[in-house]
Amino acid sequence: MYTDHCLGEYFEKASKKSWFNNTLFIIVADHSHNSYRNWHPQSKEYHKIPLLFYGNVIRDEFRGKKWDKLGNQQDVATTLLAQLGMDHQRFHWSKNLFNPYTPDFAYYSTEDGDGWIRPNAYFSFDAGSNFYHFMEIPPEIKDSILSEGKAFLQGIFGEYMGD
Repeated sequence: MYTDHCLGEYFEKASKKSWFNNTLFIIVADHSHNSYRNWHPQSKEYHKIPLLFYGNVIRDEFRGKKWDKLGNQQDVATTLLAQLGMDHQRFHWSKNLFNPYTPDFAYYSTEDGDGWIRPNAYFSFDAGSNFYHFMEIPPEIKDSILSEGKAFLQGIFGEYMGD
């Protein structure tokens, strides 16, 4: 409620500024939190965060629409740049969430591990204890989903470390 109140006050004041009608506001959390639901910190539910585009610059046909696409914070860059018709090639770990052909997946990291989500499967791994907290994967795709999630993490981390 506090966040909603603060955003309401901000938009009330911002709406009176000359730049308001030409501004796209992007609201996304940097992480989730524990709630009354007491989601496990390694679960996909705990890491579900909203991404909200708001502003008068949004075309009428897209206002009030909900887009169910799995993604991460890193996808904001490509999603936004694609909408502006701008080059986004240098953001190769980012994907356009509004492109219906974009693969549906999300990666999240935890203090000691990571999680990988696909529409039909997910896992959460704790490297400190070498333990899968969650593994909801149909048996016929288990090996490929585990490999896919590990490869994504290895690729990002390898690039980060300069390998």
